[in-house]
Amino acid sequence: MLKSDGDSTTSWVDPNTLVDVGAVTFNRIIDGQSSATSQEPTGTDTPLQLEFGNAINSGVDPVMLSNDGTVTFNDAGTYLIRLVIQYGRTGSASTAQLHARAVVNGSAQIGDTVSAAIDSANTLIPISISAWATVTAGTTFHYEMVRDSTGADAGGVFSSVATLGDWTDSPCATIRVERIEAA
Repeated sequence: MLKSDGDSTTSWVDPNTLVDVGAVTFNRIIDGQSSATSQEPTGTDTPLQLEFGNAINSGVDPVMLSNDGTVTFNDAGTYLIRLVIQYGRTGSASTAQLHARAVVNGSAQIGDTVSAAIDSANTLIPISISAWATVTAGTTFHYEMVRDSTGADAGGVFSSVATLGDWTDSPCATIRVERIEAA
């Protein structure tokens, strides 16, 4: 990761460690990725909660991720949540309308809906979403996606397979949670 040194120069730092950006530090708490090849809603207008792989951390950690994709903040604070998904679709003839959103405490949407209209099969559109959240202990957070009934009943999030030597596959959904701390 490239960071500013504060004197008009930059240097590379290991993103797996604390990243000091002067007045604040980003402490990476969770890095999760789905092992599913796809996550697709059943039908239209029926939200699907996205999952990001196995559970990470427990109630004694600042943040934990459950198997179903729910993030629970055990410690109050300000966090940066980053999500990468790959919208895609299979089959069907007309355009699929796909939407994703962040939900806090089971029902309240935060931030904007992120949408894509996909008109042909075998299309992947990577989407990156970042959200700042200042939370109290016990706050929960998850992402969900839906196929809108104004479009085809097709699509979801899909992984892609890299066939080049030591390149890794692209997961259908990844999440990273970092806590922002005063330096």
